Amino acid sequence: MKTLERLILDHLRPLVSSFMDPLQFAYQPSIGVDDAVIYLLHTALTHLEKAGSTVRIMFFDFSSAFNTIQPRLLGDKLQVAGVDHHLTTWILDYLTQRPQFVRVKGSQSDWLLCSTGVPQGTVLAPFLFTLYTADFSHGSSSCHLQNFSDDSAAVGLITDGDETESRGLIQDFVDWSLRNNLQINASKTKELVVDLRRRNTVHCLSASHLGYPDPSGHPGYPPLAGTGLPPAGPESSFRDAEGDDGGLKPCVALRQDDGHPITVHLSSLFSWATTL
Repeated sequence: MKTLERLILDHLRPLVSSFMDPLQFAYQPSIGVDDAVIYLLHTALTHLEKAGSTVRIMFFDFSSAFNTIQPRLLGDKLQVAGVDHHLTTWILDYLTQRPQFVRVKGSQSDWLLCSTGVPQGTVLAPFLFTLYTADFSHGSSSCHLQNFSDDSAAVGLITDGDETESRGLIQDFVDWSLRNNLQINASKTKELVVDLRRRNTVHCLSASHLGYPDPSGHPGYPPLAGTGLPPAGPESSFRDAEGDDGGLKPCVALRQDDGHPITVHLSSLFSWATTL
């Protein structure tokens, strides 16, 4: 079966190449996670060199993303991408009415027919997921969405506090996820805000979970429509920390779920971000 899947994949990939998201860094030839990290770092650090600039990055994670794909919706997207009717029909037949059972030692469950999701561990599943999500993309000089498999990052390059496009992208992404039966995992969705301007009241970093209120009672940001989540907590403030040489080094603070901050130096900021 895997041999047949590889043949289908080799035929399918060039057919949909123009439809694929250019900022999807997973399951693409000669592209990997290093490229995703380099692209994010270069974009953010270049913007931060400008006066009055900040960067907001919302790291999204889906719950059981491969298991929630709807074959009917995938079929419509394959048609839009230019895949012929016969190949689309084969893929839909491959994904629907799949017999499954569970065997534990000598016991076996009843058979169950499954018509949702893509079978994990197969050759086609990862590429079909990238096809399923390829119809939502955003890229401009001040805001973009980049992906690595089912992990997405909405990157807003903010100038003079104007977050309109960034907030709009996040809301559009949440709405699109709901329409496509993709459930955002709130416990793994975090926002990172970087602001290097030297003043006392600047917010520079948030590690708050999306939808988790701050323990201090600060109202934080309004909830995202359609998520059913309460407001997220506020960011911690920029401050300087005394270095080993007695000088001041720029630092940021991560706010934990219990509200207590942890101070980290900017040199480790993006190393932390890429491990979320």
